[in-house]
Amino acid sequence: MKKFFIAAIMAVMSLAASAQESVGTIVITPKVGVDFAKFTSDGAKFRTGFIVGTEASYQLTDMIAVSGGLLYANMGSDGEFKEGPVKVDTEYKFDYLTIPVLANVYVYPGLAVKAGLQPGFLMSAKCKVNGSVAGISKEGETDIKDECEGFDLTLPIGVSYEYNNFVFDARYNIGLTKVNKDGDAFKNQGIVLTIGYKLPL
Repeated sequence: MKKFFIAAIMAVMSLAASAQESVGTIVITPKVGVDFAKFTSDGAKFRTGFIVGTEASYQLTDMIAVSGGLLYANMGSDGEFKEGPVKVDTEYKFDYLTIPVLANVYVYPGLAVKAGLQPGFLMSAKCKVNGSVAGISKEGETDIKDECEGFDLTLPIGVSYEYNNFVFDARYNIGLTKVNKDGDAFKNQGIVLTIGYKLPL
């Protein structure tokens, strides 16, 4: 029995070790996932969107890799306003092309903590409003891209785990620049969960 447990532990460690690349290796990782985003303004709620793209990484040392990517991300925010008979639900639908640049530090074979910077470029921005006054509903959508900053910068921090070439990644994006051009400033923030598959070059 003791030999069985030792063999099992060695097998797990072998699988984990095989998930991490050797020094000098370049890896391409297509990925897809979900993005839970919201603004930092009062009353903002998380909006669920999708994220898709590719990242490339270079293994600098046994413990450190650097990565850069190109991702298309649904962001924005949901909100709600209530006062007397008036109720308004809002959905800000923002699409960004983001370029995350991260340092990945492996604290265990296959397990990495990461942080970096993520420039983003606004592709579209729309505000959908669904309101009601005394039971009468009204719905509409407006393009608000001209009212928003075209460039966004966030600080992504997170962890990832690699197993049999699959990469499970969780990040929290902290907004560093404001989204709107006028009025009270607010920023992007959100949680990103993705799964990818490593393709060594």
